[in-house]
Amino acid sequence: MTMRTHRLAFSVATFFILVVSQAWAAKKPLDHDSYDRWNRLSQPTISNDGQWVLYTVSPAKGTPIVRAVKIATGAQYELKDSRNARFT
Repeated sequence: MTMRTHRLAFSVATFFILVVSQAWAAKKPLDHDSYDRWNRLSQPTISNDGQWVLYTVSPAKGTPIVRAVKIATGAQYELKDSRNARFT
């Protein structure tokens, strides 16, 4: 390899290391507060006609919400402080 090739390889490697280290440094580590912000999705149900989906969103802190989503349009409706919803 020539000196020019070595310099180019060194420059590319240095650039890559700098980019990766910056991306790694920008990430905040997970802690207990991070987990408290996560929501748990449960009880997914599809309506008999296949046009709606129901599911429950349960935050780590707070009350659960049932969401109804119309599949064709993406329209969402929320039932706050609810759980165990079902289609009849």
